[in-house]
Amino acid sequence: MQILPLVGGGLFGALIKLISIGMQNKVDERKAMYDAFKGRQEAISSVNKTASQNYGFAFTRRIIALSITAIVVVIALYPMAQPINVMHEIETGSRHLFGLIDTRKITQQWVQLEGSVVLPVIIPSFQAIIGAYFGASIASSK
Repeated sequence: MQILPLVGGGLFGALIKLISIGMQNKVDERKAMYDAFKGRQEAISSVNKTASQNYGFAFTRRIIALSITAIVVVIALYPMAQPINVMHEIETGSRHLFGLIDTRKITQQWVQLEGSVVLPVIIPSFQAIIGAYFGASIASSK
């Protein structure tokens, strides 16, 4: 019984030492991550400083955004000047008894598009243009 406090104290000391070594490893790891993040931030700041001093960079970014926007707008508004004919499939009938009786009939019909046409790709295209343009503007340092 007299050896129990000695063994217990030794185990407790070893456990505390292992915990402190683990904590020191975490401190070292965080310090290394901070140093890597600091180097990355310095590189980003350097690029942003170069970009803000280079007026051709901003002009090029504006031309690219304007060109992509013009392409998207032309695609949307082209049918107003020249109607476009597209093939449209019309499905009539239905399926019964788990598909054993199929009364579906698919016919194809030409449809003329008039007015502006908003394709499913137009809204995400505008979002991408606006996000890229303003994201680059926000990232630049003043």
